[in-house]
This record gives sequence, structure tokens and C-alpha cells, in this order.
Amino acid sequence: MKFITTQELVQLQQILINNTLLQTADVEFRSALLTNCGLGKYCGLVSLDKTSIQFVISLCAKLSDAFIKVDGSERLGLVVLLEYISQIDLSLSTKDKNFIQYVITKWEQWHISNTERQQSELPSFPSSQALITSSQDSTTETEEEQTDSENAP
Repeated sequence: MKFITTQELVQLQQILINNTLLQTADVEFRSALLTNCGLGKYCGLVSLDKTSIQFVISLCAKLSDAFIKVDGSERLGLVVLLEYISQIDLSLSTKDKNFIQYVITKWEQWHISNTERQQSELPSFPSSQALITSSQDSTTETEEEQTDSENAP
């Protein structure tokens, strides 16, 4: 995960490992949980029947590379999961909720910055209006030059 430090990742994984929703080894429940937050298609990429530690580490790895459309914008799969857990799990401490929100905000800032940087690296082409205006200007200059040469002694 490029947007958080190793220490932050460890802290996030500890929160998720201790999360009551993810502690269960019930395959159907884990599958339903992922499906309910829009990540059902990733169930096949992680072992749903593993211990909570194995499940969380695998889930974080897979969802940190997965993007899904949410309300017309691309969201990181891990962020979608974190948003869902922070809303549905009433047993999360305020400290854990705040940290999850910190990670989400950090990803959003990183994503915006990364998107802007990619857009600034794209070659800029003149707009069609600029080309039309430029073409009209050169045509006018050519006509003026011709008129001047016709009127020259």
C-alpha cells in the first residue's frame, strides 16, 4: 500500500484482526460481508476459511490493488471495506474508528494527488477552438499582407 506507512498498515491489520465481524471463520458470513459492501467478486481471491490473521492479511493485500466503482467514482477495495466496517460494526472503539477514518482520508488525499500528477504528465494539445482562432488569425494576416503588396508603389 503506497499511501500508508508500514507501521500504519500493521496498526490497521491489528484493528481488522480484532474486529468482531472478521474474527469469525464462517465462510458464508465472510462471503456475505464482502458481498454486502460491494466486494463479492473478490471472494474467490482470498481464502475465506482461514484464521482471522491469515484472512485479514490476505484480504488487505488483495483489496489494496482492487478498484471498484462506487457512486460513479473509482474507490480502492480496501477503502470500501473500511468504510463499511466503520459504519456497521458498533463494537469499534472511537480510537479505532478515528484511525480507520484517518486511513480513508489519507488514501483519498493520495488518490487525488496521484490523479492530478498523472493528468499533469499528459501531453497538452491545443483545443480545437484555439486551433480555429489561430487559423483565422493567420488567414487575416495573409489577407492584410496581400492587400499591402497590391497597394505598394
